Amino acid sequence: MIAKKNILKICALAATTLFSMQSIAAIQLSNTRVVIEGSKNSGSVVAKNISSEPFVIQNWVEGPNEEMETPFFVTPPLSRLEGNTDFSLNIRKIDGDLPSDRESYFWLNVMEIPKSEKEDSNNLTLAIRTRIKIFYRPTGIGSPTEVEKTLDWALIRNGSTCQLTVSNGSAFNVNFSDILIDSKSTEFGKGYISAPFSQQTVDLKSCPTTGQLQANIVNDYGAFIQLPIVQLK
Repeated sequence: MIAKKNILKICALAATTLFSMQSIAAIQLSNTRVVIEGSKNSGSVVAKNISSEPFVIQNWVEGPNEEMETPFFVTPPLSRLEGNTDFSLNIRKIDGDLPSDRESYFWLNVMEIPKSEKEDSNNLTLAIRTRIKIFYRPTGIGSPTEVEKTLDWALIRNGSTCQLTVSNGSAFNVNFSDILIDSKSTEFGKGYISAPFSQQTVDLKSCPTTGQLQANIVNDYGAFIQLPIVQLK
């Protein structure tokens, strides 16, 4: 039997954790992505503290695979944001060569660090990180209109197993919000990015029956766009 004292400790910890979870995303960003045009080499996003408490926020850019060395710098890299206030984070390309014939993408990281309550040893303090994508679009490649026309899908059957191949013939990163096969969401489809001028293959958990594929993508403004249904062959 669990002692009453231990039950009280568990309840206190649960309440503290719940309180901390409610503080998640105290810092909200105005965009879900930042597109940096090659002609400007800079972009911005507004960070807003929707709570009444002050937070220290740390900001930096990583590569697609969390590489720390990137040609971008965020100002300010570290700052204090008072409650119910906001300010702009400026992202600038400062160095390094990126492909001139296609988009490159990176991650903007915003870490919110709450004020430490030293007098309360039972308080659980969480540092929450928010990440949004940065797309660097060099001059001369245009804009990603009708990008779905550059996508080519193929189903590869090998006995009882199947693979899905997507070829992206455009100069743009295609960011999927969901990929459905036979009206069922695929695990890999949420947030999946098809790189420019690439072919990628993923394993499917099961082989489709009708082979109908429905893909949804995210545009420059963070809106979801439903693409026409494709019949896999």
